[in-house]
Amino acid sequence: MIKKRRSSRKGARRSLGVYSNLTSRRRAKKDMRTRRKAEYLATLPKHPVKRALHRMHPRRFFAYWFSREGGIMALKIGGVAILFMVLVFGALFAYFRRELDAIRPGELSKRVQTTVTRYYDRNDVLLWEDKGDGNYKLVVKENEIAEPMKQATIAIEDKDFYKHGGVSFTGITRAFVNNFGGGGTQGGSTLTQQLVKQVFFADEAGQRGLGGVPRKIKEAILAV
Repeated sequence: MIKKRRSSRKGARRSLGVYSNLTSRRRAKKDMRTRRKAEYLATLPKHPVKRALHRMHPRRFFAYWFSREGGIMALKIGGVAILFMVLVFGALFAYFRRELDAIRPGELSKRVQTTVTRYYDRNDVLLWEDKGDGNYKLVVKENEIAEPMKQATIAIEDKDFYKHGGVSFTGITRAFVNNFGGGGTQGGSTLTQQLVKQVFFADEAGQRGLGGVPRKIKEAILAV
């Protein structure tokens, strides 16, 4: 019994010694980092503007962001930015979702109706089509469209149609960069979003720029 107690005490002392060594090493590293930071701050100009210009020097700027401290700061900034974007998109979704409660995507077939009037004789021969003022809609069944036509439409309008879930974030980003980079006007809407716009928001389709942002958000919500 005495030998067992002595061995257990020795084991406890060893574990305490290892723990104290680790703690002392951490303290030493922390003190060293604090000392280096203080020495670095002492070399900076005292005036805030001169200090900012000193830090913005290309060599110092890249040296900081490619260092361990700069990498940790970049991760912190990225995490805060992602959290902020999630909160913003969640708030926008909740805000505009209330306005869309009256819209039921299941009634899509009722809303999409052919506006072309066809006249047949008693032998079921087409005599004439009345397309109104020219802004007409002709609903065509899927089996009536040739397969090459389907593939061509998807390739031109929305090449990732079978990959995304109704909204293409890569398409939106590409359109944003192209439009604000002076590359001309480019749309980022998918085929699903275009259908939602034509069926549910035809009266708002003419809104462009910032005025069309609320409509775009509603389209994305219904497309998903």
